[in-house]
Amino acid sequence: MANLVSLVSIFFAALIGGAAMATEAPAPITYTIEVPASIDEAWSLWSTKDGLQTFFAPYAEIEPETLGAFEIWFFPDEEPGQRGAEGMRVLAFEPNDRLVFTWNAPPHLPHARAQMAAVEVTFDEVAEGTTRVTLTHSLFGRHNEWHMTRVYFEGAWAVVMNRFAYAADVGPVDWQNPPEGLMYISPSRAELDEAVGRSD
Repeated sequence: MANLVSLVSIFFAALIGGAAMATEAPAPITYTIEVPASIDEAWSLWSTKDGLQTFFAPYAEIEPETLGAFEIWFFPDEEPGQRGAEGMRVLAFEPNDRLVFTWNAPPHLPHARAQMAAVEVTFDEVAEGTTRVTLTHSLFGRHNEWHMTRVYFEGAWAVVMNRFAYAADVGPVDWQNPPEGLMYISPSRAELDEAVGRSD
């Protein structure tokens, strides 16, 4: 696999970037990666239930239309409200160009979780059989929990994009026995609070 995001450098950048004042909304998160797949193949991984389940989470639902469902369950056996990105919606669905969906914070950040941010994924063919995919997570609020949310997803999106690269290059992630380094270790609220250098 080529072009995998460095988790160490990303986490370090998250710690430094988290020091912004709570009165300012955090900057968007952006990751770009090139994968050995045609634009059709890359788009299919992000825009279909079967594709999403190869790298994003063990369970996914997507309705390929504006305001259609977009559900990503990282913990499908948990109680409703604890399974992951539940109740999310597609905001834009433009084949082989862009996918935009709502996104929430993890349950241990309840203020931010009660709101919605947005994620845009764009697709550009850079050569035959090679596609550049850019993910941008934006529309954060100014509350302290949004700064924690940004730190959380600096690491989480790196892992998701690495899994996407793995799926495009190698094949679906085996959720019962995932490859080393391709699962996210979720930081606690205390760890996030320490990372942004503040407390409520």
